[in-house]
Amino acid sequence: MTKRMKNNRKLVNLGLYQNKIVYYDLKEKRLYFSILERTSKNQHYYTLGLTLLSLPIIRLLNGLTIFDIPTIKYSSFILCSCLSLLIGKFVVDYYDKDLDLYPALFTDIEYSEFLEIAKKNGNLAFLFICISSISLIGSLIVYLVYAKFLGLLIYSVLLFILYICVVNNVHKRNKVIKKLN
Repeated sequence: MTKRMKNNRKLVNLGLYQNKIVYYDLKEKRLYFSILERTSKNQHYYTLGLTLLSLPIIRLLNGLTIFDIPTIKYSSFILCSCLSLLIGKFVVDYYDKDLDLYPALFTDIEYSEFLEIAKKNGNLAFLFICISSISLIGSLIVYLVYAKFLGLLIYSVLLFILYICVVNNVHKRNKVIKKLN
């Protein structure tokens, strides 16, 4: 039986188990699988190419003194924050559209193995969110004090990542795993 979800705000992603993404439905209190779709190798090459092409642009923007002007500094901060959140919303909506879920059926051994993996993933996710939050604040301070574009770029990327984590309920993983024990 397949369940098609359009609004996934009540799902908590518990990580990957045997090439399937495991979700916990907060509303129904059940586990579900979603089959992981493979990305093409070309997509990785495009990402790498765009990253390498953008490095000289970042270096050029980092050397500009225009960010020393308070109006431009704060305007670019607000613009980049809004863009990061908007792009994050589009990414979440794109990956969440019509998510196919299957009821998760585990044997006892698989379930205990899954819980062990999920505990480790939950602790890593919590640590990642803490480090990202501290880095977000640090990069924001660097940008506001030194007016360097690199600080704004790092802030924008970390804001994007943390937005995706919060929307996907990654911060609720450990609570759900404790319930499942």
